Amino acid sequence: MLIWAIVSDCIDYQEMQTGRREEGSIYATYSLFRKFAQGFGASLIALLIGVVGYQAKLGADQLPGVADGIRRLAALLPLAGNIIIFLSMLFIFNLDNKNLKRLEEQLAARRAGSKA
Repeated sequence: MLIWAIVSDCIDYQEMQTGRREEGSIYATYSLFRKFAQGFGASLIALLIGVVGYQAKLGADQLPGVADGIRRLAALLPLAGNIIIFLSMLFIFNLDNKNLKRLEEQLAARRAGSKA
């Protein structure tokens, strides 16, 4: 849910940089990449389940280590994704509270000037 709030901050940043507010384009681009990532993630899971030894023809009678491998995948893949997000937020995303406040003030001044 945090990402959706960040998208709105990015819309404000884009408006400040370009002078145009294009929510639709930004949300559409975000949704496109999100759907791509979800498809990639599902494909990756299908590949990795085979790596841990899952055999569809065995049904519920899998080899002993398969359940542990699936549990590890269920824990480690989200953990890895969240670490990547955390590092991106820490080192790349620079819209902290101070910068957002300044951005909002600049946008308010710009909008007030365009109404005059």
